[in-house]
Amino acid sequence: MQFNVLGQGELQVKEGYLGVAVRYADAVKTIPFVQQTTDLEYRLTSDIRALTHPERSAVAFGEISDAAAMRERRSFESLREQLGANHTVRAFALTDTVIAPDVKVIAVAGTPDSLNPAQRARLQAFLDRGGSLLVMASGMQLSDRGPFAVSRRVGWNELLQPYGVSIASDMVYDLASNTQVGIPAQFGQVLVPYAFWLRAISTGRSPVNADLGAVMLPWASQIDTGKAAGSVTPLLVTSRAGGVQQTTAFISPDGPLSRDSLRPRVVAALATRPPASASAGPRGRVVAIGCSDFASDRYARNSATNIVLVLNAIDWLAQDDALIAIRSKDRAPPPLVFASSVKRGVAKYGNLIGVPALLIAAGIVRLWRRRRTTRRVYRQLVSQGATA
Repeated sequence: MQFNVLGQGELQVKEGYLGVAVRYADAVKTIPFVQQTTDLEYRLTSDIRALTHPERSAVAFGEISDAAAMRERRSFESLREQLGANHTVRAFALTDTVIAPDVKVIAVAGTPDSLNPAQRARLQAFLDRGGSLLVMASGMQLSDRGPFAVSRRVGWNELLQPYGVSIASDMVYDLASNTQVGIPAQFGQVLVPYAFWLRAISTGRSPVNADLGAVMLPWASQIDTGKAAGSVTPLLVTSRAGGVQQTTAFISPDGPLSRDSLRPRVVAALATRPPASASAGPRGRVVAIGCSDFASDRYARNSATNIVLVLNAIDWLAQDDALIAIRSKDRAPPPLVFASSVKRGVAKYGNLIGVPALLIAAGIVRLWRRRRTTRRVYRQLVSQGATA
């Protein structure tokens, strides 16, 4: 790679090697170009582990396409690529008649309206034999006729019900912890906070999210954990300013949002079930995330923690969490979450106006003291008699 070297009165263009090669026995793993070092530790450790542990767990990944996904041409190429570095990735579809016996985890993105008896029985048998399931689905569907979203039935809840979790048919918004979107203005675009694109806060209560800060979830649904039959751990929650819209949601950035019943909302959770008997083997694990698009290329490009959460969840489901602690190191600063718009305004204008005002006040005091000093009349401190 060519790069510039600045010296005293000179500019040089040199060539150097910025790649890394990891060799073990007769195998080689390469990083052709080290463009950034934020994930270098994970990439090196992942390559070393792939060379020294040739056996891989099989993961089946599939997506349920709907009208919105086809319109936006949703793709998960980045997720598939990173997942294939440590797992054997296979395709999954609800129409598959057989689930391969070596598949440990099934990961799906999308929301079917229902599962027929054969599909439900096949997936339930997979969970009963120790397989695990990652569900990324939402309970509302974006409309083609305007900035609306309508509720729909979530077919995965039939499988999730024995674990005590379900994906609600609603849409969550957060008035405090969210991301900004650009809306057209008279001159270019204006960035405004968009409450339906959550900056979901990590609870840090499991290996999956212990070192994660926040994850961006667009148009997410709430995870209902009120009927937990086993062990349920929330992974992502909103701030205390989280609310929901049901049946029909008006998702325009400038739409009115209710401030009633604001509280933290669970938008991602993991669950386990105890074995059926003392002699029976352990049942599969489940991770439910109330958003189907957050790990797609469109959103993961601007939020690296989105894919990190999915990779961590799949490793935990496969009971292979050796790389989670290294992969999850989040070097981004934690978000500033304010309980109200008043506190946000105080912090904003306090920095814009308060700090300069303090400097001006300090300068005025300094100037006043100097002028006061210049007006003092000279007085002899020691009397003439004492001097004699």
